[in-house]
Formats: sequence, structure tokens, C-alpha cells
Amino acid sequence: MIYDISPAIHAGTPVWPGDTRFSLERVWSIGAGSPVNVSRLTLSTHTGAHADAPLHYDPDGADSATRSLAPYLGDCRVIDLSAGAGRGAIVPDELVAALDDVRAGPCPSRVLLRTWRRAPLDRWVSDFRPVAAASIDLLAARGVVLIGVDTPSLDPEASKTMDAHQRV
Repeated sequence: MIYDISPAIHAGTPVWPGDTRFSLERVWSIGAGSPVNVSRLTLSTHTGAHADAPLHYDPDGADSATRSLAPYLGDCRVIDLSAGAGRGAIVPDELVAALDDVRAGPCPSRVLLRTWRRAPLDRWVSDFRPVAAASIDLLAARGVVLIGVDTPSLDPEASKTMDAHQRV
């Protein structure tokens, strides 16, 4: 079974400050000589749920078209950190207990980090919880090949070095 946790996107979907907003425009409608409905979508690659290709943060990185889908499919562990919303970056100490929880079974190679009880889908929030670079290192050392977050980025909004991205 596959669970899709992607949020629905709409005209009010929050986007990174200064980025392209989502819009949908009907350009053809059934009738009046048109046998089909056709729409034009405008959006950023960072609208709603998305995966960053290495090209996003590395000028020599691979683009999405060349990446395998295998890391995105399979068992995952959800680590609920929502009680710590607004407490700064997610640090390794917050992850260790969940990774070592024998009742949950062995840690799969995919981890989803839940930071919101309910993610804001109608406004931009600048103080989302980023992931400390040391947490990325810990997850990689545990064999994790995919990290999913319910935030706009692994790194803080104002980051220019993108330390967590550089570890991925």
C-alpha cells in the first residue's frame, strides 16, 4: 500500500518568499469547436511536496530526470517531533530514541520527520524547524537514504550555506 502525504496545492499555497505562486488557467474548454479541456499550470518546482534534485544545491549535481525513484518507494519510519515546534533545528539527540525503538522494528532506509501537528497550508511560516547538519550525518550513518520533512526546506530560510542540503 502507498500512502500519499502530499498536500493539495491551490492558489493560496504558501511559497518561498519571492518564488512563483501556483496558478491554474483554463485555456481550452469542451464546446465551441474544442473537443477537450486543457489548462495551463504555473508553479515553482518548490510548490507543495517536492524532492530536491542535487542540481538544486550543487551546480554539478544531477537533475530530477536522471534520478532513480527507488529511494522514494518502500517502508519508512515517521518520527514525530511536533511537540518541539518552534524550538530551533532538529538535533541528533531528538532522533536517536526513535531510531533505536526496537518495538518499531529495524529502522528502514527512509525517514519522515513530522514537525507540525498540522502544517500551515494557507500562509508562509519563516521559523519552521530546519534539520541540523549533524542530524543528516546521523541518519546517513544509520543507512537512511531518504529524509522527508513537512517543512519548506532542510535548512533555515535565511541560510546561504545550506549545510543540511550539502550533506544529502
